Amino acid sequence: MRKINYFGIEVTDASLEEIVEWCVVQIRQRRTIHLVTLNPDQFLRFEHDRLYHAIYHHADLVFVDGIGIILSSLLLKERFQHRVAGADLMEALCSRAAKEHFSVFLFGALPQVNKRAQKILESRYPELQIVGGDSAIVSEEGDMIDDVQPIEKISALKPDILFVALGTPKQEKWIAKYRAEMDVHCLFGVGATFDFISGYQKRAPLWLQRIGLEWLFRLLHEPRRLWKRYLIGIPSFIIFVIKLKLFSRNDGWHGLK
Repeated sequence: MRKINYFGIEVTDASLEEIVEWCVVQIRQRRTIHLVTLNPDQFLRFEHDRLYHAIYHHADLVFVDGIGIILSSLLLKERFQHRVAGADLMEALCSRAAKEHFSVFLFGALPQVNKRAQKILESRYPELQIVGGDSAIVSEEGDMIDDVQPIEKISALKPDILFVALGTPKQEKWIAKYRAEMDVHCLFGVGATFDFISGYQKRAPLWLQRIGLEWLFRLLHEPRRLWKRYLIGIPSFIIFVIKLKLFSRNDGWHGLK
């Protein structure tokens, strides 16, 4: 799969089908992989969060999930051709897992959301082996606050795929912190995907997704929670990327002082 250096981060430019096939190969070979999405909000965190930045450098596959990343790649020598939504990848992995007899565990979101998502996925993919699901309180730094039982539970069940719905940056930091303690082959932070699957949140219509305006739909439906991310975050992202292009010597985050 094609790799592009996006301001110092190695990002895979691949289709949904290509990513799924790659994951299947890794799981069959019993490797442990961490999948990470990249959107403008996540990229901005690199400006002040070195731990978060390091997580992306150590991830096994980083792929584009944000129209802003696609558009900003016009400033680079190579432009991204593919954008893969994390929610779509989770659905595709579940569909393929059912065929490959891979086991799945759902971690995160509210307990009722988690349980509802499990039931819907089981009805949607009858052959899918969901070995369990759990929720817990996690700090902004990805630490378990009140209970370590989910780690022990996941380790005992040994799922092939672990979907983590804690939101950014909790989910990425949680995975990086605890992945060595769990016998899991594929770890993937999926944000609000459990909410979409369970119906607790509406996802944008397909035509809005296709033209890259899913973020606008989410903003209109959750203005109190998301206004800062989009109304402040998008202009900040544009300014930051332009500065990187103008002042960075190596198209990398560390080149900007």
